[in-house]
Amino acid sequence: MIQRTNESRVYNHIIYVLFSIMFLLIACTIFTASYVSALFSMTFIILLLSVLYMLMHDGIKVQDLLVIHAIIMLTIVNATIGSSDISFSYYRKVIIFISTIFMLYLSTKIKVSETAINYIYVINICIALLYVLAYFKGVGTQYTIGITFNFSNPNLTAIFILHSLLYVTLAFIHYKNKASRILFSVLFVLLMYFLICTRARSCFLAMAFYFILLAINYLTNNKVHLRKGVSFLILILPLLFTIVYMKMVDSNFINIFSFAESTGKPLSSRYHIWSMAFKSIYEHPVTGDYYGLSSGTGLFQMHNTHLDVLSSYGIFVFILFIAFLYNIMDSTRKIARSKSQKASLFAFYAIIIMGTFEAALVSGGLGMDILSSGFLILARHEEGNSVRTNNFLFQKIDTNKKICGE
Repeated sequence: MIQRTNESRVYNHIIYVLFSIMFLLIACTIFTASYVSALFSMTFIILLLSVLYMLMHDGIKVQDLLVIHAIIMLTIVNATIGSSDISFSYYRKVIIFISTIFMLYLSTKIKVSETAINYIYVINICIALLYVLAYFKGVGTQYTIGITFNFSNPNLTAIFILHSLLYVTLAFIHYKNKASRILFSVLFVLLMYFLICTRARSCFLAMAFYFILLAINYLTNNKVHLRKGVSFLILILPLLFTIVYMKMVDSNFINIFSFAESTGKPLSSRYHIWSMAFKSIYEHPVTGDYYGLSSGTGLFQMHNTHLDVLSSYGIFVFILFIAFLYNIMDSTRKIARSKSQKASLFAFYAIIIMGTFEAALVSGGLGMDILSSGFLILARHEEGNSVRTNNFLFQKIDTNKKICGE
């Protein structure tokens, strides 16, 4: 029992450190501090050490270990084909992908306290406040191309704002006191305005998908039962969409959605890069073409999670990754019963849907994997099974643990 408590404390501290670094990464990006690369490297080292700690103290199932090992080895080998470059910049995308595997796995295996859960919420509220501060200080608010907050482009900015919107919504559901909810409501409105200013359609689609799921669950009084096939359907939607999209562009059928176009962003904007991805998959189905697609730099992404993994690392890595992700999503689906848990799971679903147009989960960097995996930690957190501690900042008045619909 003492050993279990000690391990829980270790995992709590891992959460504190990772989400604190996440805050610093975003702050340094917005205010152009020169510590981003060092902080990014720290997250990878911490995740690697965390997995090793889990292996030594908790143990890892043989099948999980084999899958993770196979993904890592095949990814590194396939990325190395054709290249003699061993620089960090060339393998940066590989490191991001491996970090994502580590973080996703940790998020579904560790048990954390109520204090750690509160810390996740508080850090993400603070991140949302960073965007507000940046806006009123006029940092990266160039409207001709979309608001950036000093991220590399408006689309990446939108993805980070999307995460904050989801966390603010979850905080509104989780915490019941009036003062906190007023703060969350104001933040939500401001963040939605910032998202509009990025002109990133993919994140609007993800938000719409999220609120549709929330509305259905609310209208049924939390009686929505997520069947086994739901996880798989949501998981493969980004790949199915690319196939339908390519056919629609080829037949000019896409033009009926012309109302969704914006200046400089035609509906066919993904056609060229996805065509290149499909061509690469056809020519290099087994190993992928990491070297060729990046022209030897390692700096590229296919603006779709599934196509990015397929074209970069080949069919075997892709199958293993999809199986790995499906297992995570489906096991979380079985656990998520309360409104707060389901809302957190829906948030992760929204990130998967966002992956239809962006590959940020597997190649985004800046700790994107930490933010996304946080939704899984929240979705799998059962308050009755955790060590009860004083809430960190926002008082949660509703202590009724009865699950609606049961």
